[in-house]
Amino acid sequence: MSHSETPTILAKVAVPDPNVAYTSMAFKQDTNNVPPCPKCHATDHGIRVHRYFFRQPCKCCGAREHSALSVKLDEDKKITTHITCPIVDFPQSEDLSQQIVSNYIRYGVNGTKFAEYYGYDIDSVTKALEDFSTRGDGKYMRQHQLNAYRQKVIQICEDERARWTFKRTLIGDDSNESSDL
Repeated sequence: MSHSETPTILAKVAVPDPNVAYTSMAFKQDTNNVPPCPKCHATDHGIRVHRYFFRQPCKCCGAREHSALSVKLDEDKKITTHITCPIVDFPQSEDLSQQIVSNYIRYGVNGTKFAEYYGYDIDSVTKALEDFSTRGDGKYMRQHQLNAYRQKVIQICEDERARWTFKRTLIGDDSNESSDL
């Protein structure tokens, strides 16, 4: 991967959300990134986007069970790119196809969606954050940014779990029943 293809974490975004790790992936303008894609015949991306974002594990969150992007037939029967990663947010109104045509993809890995996707389970989230830091966009973050993101996601889990109310029913409590003895 050349220097122009290395993802970078953005310092400023129009509407910064402290629970989202924003990333921008720029692609060198060349014939390998001109649609249609020779692998999947999508009309809005080329082979360079396909090679990077269509493989598992997910390049965004690091999950092994999905890729970041995939394709689908749109209403005009054209094969187009769509987001597969359930944790991704876009920080601006520009859609994915417009970004790809401009040779970049800018998105964020949303901490709230991250926690929700793993059911706010601290153990599952901790393991997923490790995958994020080794196989996802976390590997491009500075250590202090990654640590802050981890803490925010775990805090979201703890806050959500603290709001949960559990009710118990006692089994065998027959104090309301009358006895015929």
